[in-house]
Amino acid sequence: MVTGLSLLLLIIKTADCLPVLVVDESRRVIAAVHCGWRGTSKGVVKRAIQSIVTHFGCRPSDLLVGLGPCIEGECYEVGEDVLQAFQKEGLKTKFFRDHPSRKGKYLFDLKGENLSQLVSVGVDEKNIFSADCCTYCDNNLPSFRREKERAGRMLSFIGMK
Repeated sequence: MVTGLSLLLLIIKTADCLPVLVVDESRRVIAAVHCGWRGTSKGVVKRAIQSIVTHFGCRPSDLLVGLGPCIEGECYEVGEDVLQAFQKEGLKTKFFRDHPSRKGKYLFDLKGENLSQLVSVGVDEKNIFSADCCTYCDNNLPSFRREKERAGRMLSFIGMK
């Protein structure tokens, strides 16, 4: 979601996926992006930045970006289907590593991949801020991987006066 409207909250609901909040303070534009593995494989965060640039005339280097809590790479176990989805999109798989004890499984760094995509479209890494906590490890945060259907959800939001 992207807007230049004041008094409107953009809200992302997550339980392990990565919420990404974006602002261009000078152009008064905000965005909220839900980045699970499917959206990440399709470059959803890059598309959001490109939309901000195209429709609002923003420069990626002027954007401030917040990465919210998500499942971290040491805990995010995925299967061959997820790796193949990234390969099918022509993305590098440097954020996947073989699971240390489960054949055919991988550990995936969701935040690292999205950070890389943001930098690849011109967002200045010094303007990217991250909540460095793992939803799976921190029992105070909801995790679908940990709690399944009983998991609550976090709401991440951004708005302008």
